[in-house]
Amino acid sequence: MISPLDTQFSLIYTLLKDHIANDADYKVFVFCTTAMLTKLVADLLGQMRLNVHEIHSRKSQSYLTQVSDEFRKSKGLILVTSDGSACGVDYPDVTLFIQVLLLLHNAYNYVHPI
Repeated sequence: MISPLDTQFSLIYTLLKDHIANDADYKVFVFCTTAMLTKLVADLLGQMRLNVHEIHSRKSQSYLTQVSDEFRKSKGLILVTSDGSACGVDYPDVTLFIQVLLLLHNAYNYVHPI
């Protein structure tokens, strides 16, 4: 589903709250197009008291490894990530995948293959 920019965050929050309420063992992967957008989304979700971690190119390798391993092994987590840190990484048992786009041009230029 593609939503207008002014409703994206409220839609993401609603999707997450509904999903978490219906699946105690949730493991949510939120994919963003840039490191800056990743940080923004993770910060906003964290302010909403959701259990969220972020990984992107501006984090240290040791932090990326730690968070990636924790997400791989745990449940009840939301991982917000960008392209560079997610490419070729396998995360088992993901219960919901959300792609967040900051559309500047054409949506079809930004769709990430799953």
